[in-house]
Amino acid sequence: MTPKHTYNLRIEAGHLRADADQAYAVDSLQEIHEILEASPAVWQPFGHYNRWNYMPKTRPMGFYFYGTVGRGKSMLMNLFFKTLTVPKRRVHFHTFMNEIHERMNSQQTSGQQDPVHEIAEQVAKEAQVLCFDEFYISNIADAMMLGRLFEKLAACGVVICATSNWAPEDLFKDGHNRSLFKPFIAKIQKIFNIISLGDGTDWRRKDGDKLPHVYVGQGHDLKKLFNTLSGQTSLKDTSLDVVGATLAIIGHSPTVLHTTFGELCGKNFAADHYLHLAEAYRTFIIEDIPVMDDTLQDAAMRFVVLIDVLYEHGNALVIHTEKTLQEICPTGESAFAFERTISRIIEMQKRL
Repeated sequence: MTPKHTYNLRIEAGHLRADADQAYAVDSLQEIHEILEASPAVWQPFGHYNRWNYMPKTRPMGFYFYGTVGRGKSMLMNLFFKTLTVPKRRVHFHTFMNEIHERMNSQQTSGQQDPVHEIAEQVAKEAQVLCFDEFYISNIADAMMLGRLFEKLAACGVVICATSNWAPEDLFKDGHNRSLFKPFIAKIQKIFNIISLGDGTDWRRKDGDKLPHVYVGQGHDLKKLFNTLSGQTSLKDTSLDVVGATLAIIGHSPTVLHTTFGELCGKNFAADHYLHLAEAYRTFIIEDIPVMDDTLQDAAMRFVVLIDVLYEHGNALVIHTEKTLQEICPTGESAFAFERTISRIIEMQKRL
């Protein structure tokens, strides 16, 4: 199976609708796929380091898909990833960055002056193709570190692929000291084949914003809903240990977790905490999601990360909000990212 064949089959079956921008992107995926599958690379020594050696062909460029929410970026990456048979890894960018920082701290503790190259070789050995979903830069330190990391990964023969809501030149657009960010943009443009999926139809909303499991305002008995979803199997814990942190809960069963926005997003949780929960439960009931004004920007960004993790992991979601989805995060740094969050919540409504 190839990306193009799979994509066309899904259109014929009615699971996807024809989209010119997607079709152009699929042609690019097909080309990369054919090169990778036709000449399997071998991990072997190359001078003073190891790398994936492509013979007789050279390493293909990776891709960087960008566009507005719901344009099929993640879907196309999944399609490409699932049809590959070479050593590969797909990871949400938040999770990857947490891992890199942990490795950096470990290497620095062991006395390495600049651990980036050694870490890049470790990452390269684990996967010939590395796919990032939701690529986003929030600070200049990460950008400078990633520039060195990506250069070394490319030197090790890794094919890097990414999806983002932003064109490379729009990353970190209003960030402090952005002039220092421009060399990183140049590196992205060198490493990736950059393809826009445009600002056309949001395919997640093609059938309208149907939100049967988003409860707004008062008068909703979510404890009763929890009992229905859990099959009356309620465990007695009032809190859970989540990667060393404590999460107070309203209820949980072997498959359903019922808690509040304040517990999930008001604490200093990160992607690995949310991933731990996503693996432990299938369905989440989250109560009391407030209007996320400028005083709640950290919590709002955690909510964005939470929804990204649950979406990627295939979890089902029930939420209770003070206002509608469009009203709970109208301003602030997280407002743009929240457009993707709304789109993903709408699609997740089909999973319950």
